[in-house]
Amino acid sequence: METFQNKERIMITVYTTAPRHWFLAYVKTNEATVQIFDSLKSSNTSRYLPVCERISRILAAISNRTDDYAEIDVRLVECAQQPCGSVDCGLYLTRFAKYVAVGEVPTADKFDRLSSKTMREIMYWELRFGRIQKQPLRSRE
Repeated sequence: METFQNKERIMITVYTTAPRHWFLAYVKTNEATVQIFDSLKSSNTSRYLPVCERISRILAAISNRTDDYAEIDVRLVECAQQPCGSVDCGLYLTRFAKYVAVGEVPTADKFDRLSSKTMREIMYWELRFGRIQKQPLRSRE
């Protein structure tokens, strides 16, 4: 079974219940940094604390530290923002992941020409023609 212990970079999709929302946490394990890509940024950064705490514990375990937490640098990245009232955070998250995977920052100018309908259509065609692949769900062990 493959583990994340030997990975230099890990993408984590995060779901919060208050508000119901998805965002992307991009972890660089060798640098102990977490970059948060959130299409619905607000001044309330407390929603990032639980995931950052868990990542800190994971990094401490990976590096065989004796303490429970590793010191991490958390950065909220300036990225494209979904329109007010939109419920398309999942679409934004998947596009963010695609840009981050190839080393690009998902800036607003890359999204300005894409409506939510257009993003859904792009994802449909990418799935249909195999440019992106559905991943099977794995049970938690």
